[in-house]
Amino acid sequence: MKLARRVVSHVRRLQRRGFSRAVPDGDAVQPPPIVLTELKAADFADLAYQVILNRRMDRGGYEAYVPLLESGRMSRYQFVLTLFNSLEFKAPQISETLHRSRLQLIKQLPRGDVIVDLGGSCAARPEGALVVMGYPHRFKSLTIVEPPREDRHAIYSDHCGEYQDIVHTRLGPVGYLFTSMADLSPIDSGTVDLVYSGESIEHITVAEAKATLREVGRILKPGGLFCLDTPNRAVTKLHCPTDYINPDHKYEYTHPELSALLQDNGFVVRQAKGLCLAEESVKQATFIPEECIRNEGIFDDICSSYLLYYECERIG
Repeated sequence: MKLARRVVSHVRRLQRRGFSRAVPDGDAVQPPPIVLTELKAADFADLAYQVILNRRMDRGGYEAYVPLLESGRMSRYQFVLTLFNSLEFKAPQISETLHRSRLQLIKQLPRGDVIVDLGGSCAARPEGALVVMGYPHRFKSLTIVEPPREDRHAIYSDHCGEYQDIVHTRLGPVGYLFTSMADLSPIDSGTVDLVYSGESIEHITVAEAKATLREVGRILKPGGLFCLDTPNRAVTKLHCPTDYINPDHKYEYTHPELSALLQDNGFVVRQAKGLCLAEESVKQATFIPEECIRNEGIFDDICSSYLLYYECERIG
């Protein structure tokens, strides 16, 4: 009933701005479907953000979702389900804590003159996530790899623009390559100092991950580094027992699984850390949100942390 009351309240607010459909009195009755279907896509999306996430839709949300709703590539029902399935709705404080922990991580990434960032776009920010999140080193070139729009999940289809030109940033030039992570053939072998994969390997299948690791090994210079972070299924299965924490995730790894995958595909793990320690949750086999919120930052106990982080070196 609380949700129904909030929907009625927000629709009435929209009515005062010019919408004339009547809304029944009483908090037990939801507004007639015609009221919501008559809203423009942007107004509907903003209303859904306010009702479900308790905030106005930001620019990134606008650019990610409104074109999908306007074109019919995402239904309004699918959009609402996406918000309900988001980590921000399920555990907003945890989402913020994980983000702040990842900001700490980005600032500790190693230096690289030639960098490839797998899945490194940032909604409405053409300079990309590494620059926006505070990578501390200047570079000669940064290439952001994203799948072509038609291959992306609906919630990411307009996540980044189809940037064709070089984006000049305070750290160096940023370019985009629209291809699968498992096919980096446009990048020459042995030319890259650092490959970063920030919460992206979970968005592809295990078979695709193996192909991606082979491609990463190919493009790295001898001694080049591969750094990645990703959700830890040992913890996320306690948080979301019946599903992954994101509807676009294909596979969420545990530390033994991912470390073995890295080693089997030509990498030696130089450093393995965890973000947002959930040690007590793992011991009790019950997710304790307050523990993750309290344990913001980077920890040695990778097996019991919400996110896994690895710094790997190419062998050979």
